[in-house]
Amino acid sequence: MKLRRIIAAGILICSFVISPCVLALESKPEEVAVESISIPDENKIEVAIPRIKKNETNLVKQQETEVKENETYKEVFDYVYTTKRVNIRTYIGTESDILLTAEAGTKLQRVGINITAGWDLVRINNCDYYISNEYITTEEPDQLADSIEQQLEDSKISASDLRYMSAIIWAEAGNQCEAGQQAVGIVVMNRVASEIYEDTVYDVINEPYQFSPVKNGSFAKALNYYDSGEMPECVIDAAKYALHGNTTVNYNGTTYDLDGYLCFSRYVKNAKLTIQDHMFK
Repeated sequence: MKLRRIIAAGILICSFVISPCVLALESKPEEVAVESISIPDENKIEVAIPRIKKNETNLVKQQETEVKENETYKEVFDYVYTTKRVNIRTYIGTESDILLTAEAGTKLQRVGINITAGWDLVRINNCDYYISNEYITTEEPDQLADSIEQQLEDSKISASDLRYMSAIIWAEAGNQCEAGQQAVGIVVMNRVASEIYEDTVYDVINEPYQFSPVKNGSFAKALNYYDSGEMPECVIDAAKYALHGNTTVNYNGTTYDLDGYLCFSRYVKNAKLTIQDHMFK
């Protein structure tokens, strides 16, 4: 009887000890799916590369063909005129560089017509440039602008210098003849070049006690005239003439060289030249 009890107790103990092990063996971990990595076939790559290169070559040829079509011009030799202010460009299209914004009424030599692209070829100083044919005509206008060569020269002048020079000429010599207006501008430029005075147009004009219109307000008034578009063309032309570095004037049929002249007034002691109401030296 005692032996039976011992055996039963042993069996019970074993059941508690073994059961966790059995459970552990029976539970299986979940499987994790792993994506397979495919290794490219070298033979397929060798076949694909020439095909890609061929597509790139075809694209380049297509682009070149489009460019050639745009550059196909019918050769002509005539003159056209701008109908409004328009940009003359170094290549076809509005994204290309601008050589110059030509004024309305500018005469241009046309050497090529491209109806497809809409850009005609014009020749300036033996070089070819492009202009939209939407803004040109073969009919000569009643009033012509300055020559394209002159406009190119004028484009080298800074807008601020032209504004200040025009204003001081108008304030000092607005009622004088062409030579008298040019002479005032030449004196200003001589001062810019001199070591005695300031080295910019603005600073020369605004130097204390030099130009009376700056003090009495007529220079400021002249600037307003210029900004509103009321400045006479003859005054602006005189300003451009001086800013281009010209030093001679023609007065009463005689040419005078004002190189080195640094002052003018209604009276100047030992004056070298008198033009209407001003003496210069």
